[in-house]
Amino acid sequence: MLDADDPPALMPFSGWDALAAGVVAAVVAAAITPLTMSIARRVGAIDEPRDRGLAARPTPRLGGLAIFVAVVVAMLIWLPDAKPWTGVIAGAAVITAVGA
Repeated sequence: MLDADDPPALMPFSGWDALAAGVVAAVVAAAITPLTMSIARRVGAIDEPRDRGLAARPTPRLGGLAIFVAVVVAMLIWLPDAKPWTGVIAGAAVITAVGA
């Protein structure tokens, strides 16, 4: 029996929730990738072709920013109480900033 002082139970998530969150993150990432490509060109974050490189043509290098934003959007939708996740989000932000 639940007591009035018990904290509310966490909402159970299903595999469908995980699939939906992944689809939303993929759609958001695909939608904002052109924006991050434009920003990369504007700030000069471009991988130029070179003898030992993999790029055959100039390639923007800020794709991680689009992925970070997409994951945060999905988290905010499926985890509205993001307080327990602030450390994870902050760590991901630092990794994204270092990668950029």
